[in-house]
Amino acid sequence: ETGEQTGSGSVTAVSEEIPVSDFSQAKEAAVRLGLCGSAEEGDSDSVLSEGFLAESEGVVCYRMDQIYQGIPVYRHGVSIVTDEQGNADLAAGNYVELGEVDTQPGLDEEGLKQAAERYAGDGFVFEKDQETPLTIFVDEEGEGHLAYLGRLKAGDLAVREILIDAE
Repeated sequence: ETGEQTGSGSVTAVSEEIPVSDFSQAKEAAVRLGLCGSAEEGDSDSVLSEGFLAESEGVVCYRMDQIYQGIPVYRHGVSIVTDEQGNADLAAGNYVELGEVDTQPGLDEEGLKQAAERYAGDGFVFEKDQETPLTIFVDEEGEGHLAYLGRLKAGDLAVREILIDAE
């Protein structure tokens, strides 16, 4: 179902022994544990990208970002935390099942500039995110929308992060 979140912010203790020593295994563990909706084993690279890794006293946290057709889903992802033996211990996430999302922007650079100016007014400039200029934003109804991710800037000062609908 579109918009159905799995693991919506909750933390779950892992009851089976699943070895995790790298991002590839962490992604597969997330799929196996049901954190990625209807994704099946072997699909992990198409639904998750490497986020970051944090390690402390032998415990490792693998944070992975949800992706849709190679585009990050804004503020959605999963985490796998291992125990000292390298087995998955905790799993968490806010992965959301998405229906069809048009991944071709309908807004060109000029349209993007005009949309930012209408939103922010004079004195502000919209600067696209260098690493992730496009993202999928999930609205309150769970529908995905292609959007430009960036920051409003006043001079050299980044004022706030914003999303502009790319459709």
